[in-house]
Amino acid sequence: MTRSKMQSGQILIILLASLFFGGSAILVGTLGTGHSLEELKSRITHVVKDADRERALKGVLDGWEKAGKEYEKATAGSQKSIVGLAHRHDATRAEFQAVYREIDARDARNIDRFVAIRESIKKQMTREEWQAVFGGTR
Repeated sequence: MTRSKMQSGQILIILLASLFFGGSAILVGTLGTGHSLEELKSRITHVVKDADRERALKGVLDGWEKAGKEYEKATAGSQKSIVGLAHRHDATRAEFQAVYREIDARDARNIDRFVAIRESIKKQMTREEWQAVFGGTR
């Protein structure tokens, strides 16, 4: 393998790794807590004794999960686009930058949604419930 091909392969690996392990993607499956959404729902069931608030909180998590699936699908599409561009000899910097702008905009929207969801959950829980569900988050 020539040095140029080897370097191109290494660059591709770095690009893909940064996409696969991007910060916004981490928020999707865990709400940034390190615990799965299912585990958070289970904790809510055990901690929040008001049935209406419990149902509302789980609804918020369900909405986040749905948005997360849409985010992951769009991210997979972007990854596929980058791989396609990386394999094209005639791909231009502008084409790559267009995909990255799309990724950045999607990540920004996802983070905004995350903050809004966190605030929604916070408004519906007492400080004690929050601590019990999210494990000491202040």
